[in-house]
Amino acid sequence: MAEASTTLINKIKTILQGISNLNSDAIYTYETAEITKFPSVTIVETGNEAEFETNIDNKRIYKYNIRIYVEKSQSGDDQSEKDLRQIRDQIIDELDKDPYFSGISLPTGYSMISTRAAPMRFGYIERGGDLRVAEIEFEIIILVDTSLI
Repeated sequence: MAEASTTLINKIKTILQGISNLNSDAIYTYETAEITKFPSVTIVETGNEAEFETNIDNKRIYKYNIRIYVEKSQSGDDQSEKDLRQIRDQIIDELDKDPYFSGISLPTGYSMISTRAAPMRFGYIERGGDLRVAEIEFEIIILVDTSLI
């Protein structure tokens, strides 16, 4: 069985691959050095928190940044803004539809609690072109029974 963090990031990617405005070849589970297809999305684990709920139950929060990149030079400022907002909303909608990650197979002792997407930020970067970017902070909350791991 894959480790929990690999299982979780792959589940996020699978959900995003179901969005028709995104090309599955442009969804990365790492921060790619070069983006050539637009819109593109990167999913990067940024950290975690842990807190014991009982003497054996540990609540873990896995944190991810989901970044959406659109190229401004191809569609112009106005259209790239509309595209970015639309894709951002579609991603949040898809993640909100399944806050318990139905069908996920976590390692023994790991139980899914819920997910949450917030806050969000917007920005501009030059990375192989003039890009507009939105970043969604996404958290996955897991309960780990330490007596079973």
